[in-house]
Amino acid sequence: MGKLNFQGFLNIFTYAVVVICASGSVKAMNLEEMIREALKANPELQAYYQQFKANQKQMIQVRALPEPRLTYTRFLSEVQTRTGPQERIIQLNQPFPWPGKLALRGGIANREAEVAFHQYESLQRTIIARLADSYFDYVFLGESIAINRQTVAYYSQLIPSVEEKVRGGGRLADSLLLEIEKEKSADVVAGLVERRPILSSKLEADMGRKPDLSKQLPFPELSKNSIPLPPVSHLEKRLENHPRVSAATSKVLSLTLKQELAQKASLPEMSLGASMIDIGTGGDTAFGVMLGFNVPIRRNKYQAEFEQASLEKCASENLKNHILNNLRAQLHSEYQLLKDARRRTVLFRDNLIPRAEQTLVQLEEGYRGNKAGIDEIVDAEKTLLQLRLECLKASAEAHKRAVYLRVLTEPVTKKGIQAMPVASDP
Repeated sequence: MGKLNFQGFLNIFTYAVVVICASGSVKAMNLEEMIREALKANPELQAYYQQFKANQKQMIQVRALPEPRLTYTRFLSEVQTRTGPQERIIQLNQPFPWPGKLALRGGIANREAEVAFHQYESLQRTIIARLADSYFDYVFLGESIAINRQTVAYYSQLIPSVEEKVRGGGRLADSLLLEIEKEKSADVVAGLVERRPILSSKLEADMGRKPDLSKQLPFPELSKNSIPLPPVSHLEKRLENHPRVSAATSKVLSLTLKQELAQKASLPEMSLGASMIDIGTGGDTAFGVMLGFNVPIRRNKYQAEFEQASLEKCASENLKNHILNNLRAQLHSEYQLLKDARRRTVLFRDNLIPRAEQTLVQLEEGYRGNKAGIDEIVDAEKTLLQLRLECLKASAEAHKRAVYLRVLTEPVTKKGIQAMPVASDP
């Protein structure tokens, strides 16, 4: 396991964005570029990767034999022997765990490193989802400003016609009403513009940048491309490979090895050693070999250790099932929300907005023929504005949910990415 290649995973988001800046002067970053920067710069993600690398080092440590023990004894009172007094004793002792214990400890450490790696993968997906959320909120803001400005411009175009009617004996209230509605719409635009630095700073923070209040990111535009929506059963199968599930699986395997290690806990460990007894001048130095075993007599302790490992394994298996069930419920939620957002987008775009536009045109004609009042035109324009905003909101929501679904079901490694089938227009 090593650092991941994000290219394939990032490419699946390109359907969601257009890289043309709303202002036209500076190119806006698309979502792929922002994700790339966020995954490179996010300090929390770097910390998780470093923790994974640290856990890999643990496996080397636990598989090593215990350090040998060297002891030196100097007699303060000489012990007389037949060949002379004993002066010192030097002993070297090397413990050896029961065969298989070191391998099991290494296996446990390896599984724990896998858990850390899958947590790292999971955080990647969290960062991508969080960034996509901020991105489409920012896109929605930019489009909302543009739509509301169109309403202000529409009222400005109407004012000369209304004023001409007032000069011809029409109601002064019509001119005042239009001025009021224009100022109200301009105030809405001003309020949205004031929100731009807030969302821009949040987007920069999600990218790992230091937010700058005096400089805002350019607005990207929302893609008009259709959003893929494969069968939910196809997506459910991919949840088995979600990093949270993989982390839980690695934890179960770790605890399985821990259970096996607990079974061996009561087996004795051996130690081999050598000793040298130094006898004074003229005496013979004595050498010896030692073989020892520890005596595991605390049976209750070893039984409790095994039972603990078994219970922890059972708990981990239940937690894995819980995680999978929650992911499945989250998938169903995002899937249904995406379907609803697509439905609403079609409803507003193909049905309600054209009718509202037609109504407004008819009222304009009626006003010119003195068959409709300016208040009716204002109400119709408000309705059209609201429908356009609702359509925009539904479209942005659909793009968000599409990203969330991919975050839930698409692997991050380039090799494992499989493109979803592209759905036709809803």
